[in-house]
Amino acid sequence: MANLPIVRGDAAIKAFAGADFSLDHRRGDHATLYHPDGRHLSVSAGRKELKPGRLRNLIREAKLTVSEFTQLFQILVTPQTGSHLSYSLSYLAAQFIDKLLLRKEQSLSLWGSGGGE
Repeated sequence: MANLPIVRGDAAIKAFAGADFSLDHRRGDHATLYHPDGRHLSVSAGRKELKPGRLRNLIREAKLTVSEFTQLFQILVTPQTGSHLSYSLSYLAAQFIDKLLLRKEQSLSLWGSGGGE
């Protein structure tokens, strides 16, 4: 048997996203992921590490092998180059810019939609 990586719930969600699972909803500390073919997973979405048995069950339910999941985890979750800090800062900067653009679009739509001219 292949060794399982130590994975937190939020990191597992990112790795399963690489196998075409998409986040449907979150309720409390759990997230439900759906695959286009109808499969679904319920993952503890917090920052706690998933227990090895639970992670192995999730991998089985996703119809993946442990080595496939490990590859997805390494590619999608583990930063490849540079420090973890620079990776986190670039991710936060991208989120910040997206929020600014969204707010700008919302404010423009508020001002542009109400004219009786």
